[in-house]
Amino acid sequence: MVVFVESVPVVTYFIGTSRWCKEVVETYQLDRAPVFEEHPLKRGSFPWRRWRMLCVVTVIALVGRCGSV
Repeated sequence: MVVFVESVPVVTYFIGTSRWCKEVVETYQLDRAPVFEEHPLKRGSFPWRRWRMLCVVTVIALVGRCGSV
């Protein structure tokens, strides 16, 4: 449960920083190249994070089910 709860801020951080960077670049008319360079990194790591969160939820569900027997 702790790992699942700690994963939520990581996902929120990635979403928030991405939006913040985009707004700063638009506001100050900065070069957009660094913003576009980070997209493949985030997109590549998201499936791994999603599977890890689903694994944690599955383990919690199985332990909860076995523990109540």
